Amino acid sequence: MKKLLAVMLCVVMLLSVIPSAGFSAYDMPIVDPLEFGDYSSIFLDDSENIHLYEDDAYVRLMFYPEESGKYRIYSNSYEDTFVRCYNEYGEEIAYDDDGGIDNNFSCIVELQAEKRYYFEVSAYFEYDAYFVVGLTKLSAEGMIEMELSQSYSASSETMDSQYKYFSFTPKESGYYAFYCENNDYEAENPHAYLYDSQWNLIDKDDDSGEGRNFSLSAYLEKDKTYYLEVSEVFYVIDFGYSISVKKTEVIVDTEIVEYPTKMTYYEGFVEDMIDYSGLKLKFTYSDGTTLNWEYDEEIIGTTVELAPYAYENGGYYVYILAGFSCNQFDLSIVENPVESIELYSMTEIELYENISGYRDYGRFSDEFDFIYRYKMPEDTLMKINYKDGSEEIASIFDEVDDRKFTYYDKQLKNYEPFEVWSFGKNPIYVEYYGAETIIYANVVENPVEKLTLNSAPTREYVYGRGAYGGVVEGKYHFHADDLTGLSFTVHFKDGTTKELTDKDVENELTLDGYRYDIEWLTITRGGTYEVTFTYMEKELKYDVFVYDKIEPRGDVNMDGKVTIVDATMMQQYLADLINLNEAQIYTCDLDGHGDVTVMDATRLQRHVAKIEAIL
Repeated sequence: MKKLLAVMLCVVMLLSVIPSAGFSAYDMPIVDPLEFGDYSSIFLDDSENIHLYEDDAYVRLMFYPEESGKYRIYSNSYEDTFVRCYNEYGEEIAYDDDGGIDNNFSCIVELQAEKRYYFEVSAYFEYDAYFVVGLTKLSAEGMIEMELSQSYSASSETMDSQYKYFSFTPKESGYYAFYCENNDYEAENPHAYLYDSQWNLIDKDDDSGEGRNFSLSAYLEKDKTYYLEVSEVFYVIDFGYSISVKKTEVIVDTEIVEYPTKMTYYEGFVEDMIDYSGLKLKFTYSDGTTLNWEYDEEIIGTTVELAPYAYENGGYYVYILAGFSCNQFDLSIVENPVESIELYSMTEIELYENISGYRDYGRFSDEFDFIYRYKMPEDTLMKINYKDGSEEIASIFDEVDDRKFTYYDKQLKNYEPFEVWSFGKNPIYVEYYGAETIIYANVVENPVEKLTLNSAPTREYVYGRGAYGGVVEGKYHFHADDLTGLSFTVHFKDGTTKELTDKDVENELTLDGYRYDIEWLTITRGGTYEVTFTYMEKELKYDVFVYDKIEPRGDVNMDGKVTIVDATMMQQYLADLINLNEAQIYTCDLDGHGDVTVMDATRLQRHVAKIEAIL
């Protein structure tokens, strides 16, 4: 049956293969690999441009190797890609998600000559995704032969593909370290893979060295050849660094000197709470030397891994891996003593309707839902009821028995549409060691009817000044943040009024601590602009004036040139003899530090005297 299926498959594929430089998954049906689908050929040492139009779409590629051996199929892009490899019978023989280099797949598979193989490539969670797929045969030809303590450069300008290959043949058996240096740029993120002469993976490393440099060690045998493969996460970015190999000593034994201070944990609360503080280890290296290590100390070139694992009976042990050694110790797991928790006392949380929160469209319904922000009262006390009948009173902000209380409103934790807050009491869920209770926040009617303006802020601004704005997507976003001089009256629904100033707004607390908001504007030049000021969910509108940006800097009298008159005016301003407007103050701030100082005056004097051109 398999032979018949293989013959049929070959016939169909021979009729349907059309070589192409680019492929599209549009209108391509997703079928089981055992069924006949559309495949396009991929060729050795060539790259294919992939374009997926839909999520969960696949592109199917076929390859017919002329030589037996190990081959790599890989992707290169910013997408999150994966690949599945099948033999001529449609049986999956290999799969890879990210190949150890972030999002791009990289799969090594052994293929036989004159047999057909099929690859399905796709991208996770991407619509209209673009990426490149390449196929190469792993070979010792063209490799750079490495010598001990010699430095070899790797750069995208000198690399023919995403990968660069080195060979190394040690003259004596022992431990050797392969590492990269001089990797100073954030964009550079090299990885390394070490293989034996048959391309079997020995080890790989990302960044266990300093920064994002790789560093891996292995025991190598005399006169045997090994291959080092170096790759870069984003091959499209120019990068450069040096690669070396040296004989080294590695950790071969780990002794536990002191155990962590905390060794006992409650059942069900181990992995999210484990604390290794106090752990001390003694490492023995391959040359017999030793190193004493305390938890969280850094050892360059070596990663100390601590991982908790659960026994089948519910117990836990911590596995220690350092260099070429390992050890472990058991944790003590006891029954969770907490029976329940409940509110002991608190000041009631009251929130004004639609104040101190934000609106989110479509999270819970087809309309804007108001998501409340709230502050837990400082006097909130909780009571912990234990299974032995005892109890304990603690602040909700305290850490009790190594664990803090957590609290959340259910609408944000579980995205429950029916939990959107409304008038009346709304639940806040409090959790401690698996026990949960509910306390309530009361939403009451906003008491404010309207706001009326008495006087607007007196501050003037200069267009383009970074202290109160910035350029985003080519547009200048302006924020009139100075409220000095503002006065307005709050009119309450019960007929009472209250006059507030800028100082009151900064300090006045409503039930939930809400203060004010100022609208950001997008402007293109100086002029008069209407600003919207919001307080207690009610709006005030007033005008602010923005000067055009003054050029040249140092032109204090704004006559278009910089002279001794400008230097004199700046000195007079510093001596409090004259006042300057916002635009004049801005042009006096020569160093851009946000205020006018003697240093600015000195710079202007040196410029006017032609001692130094600094403007």
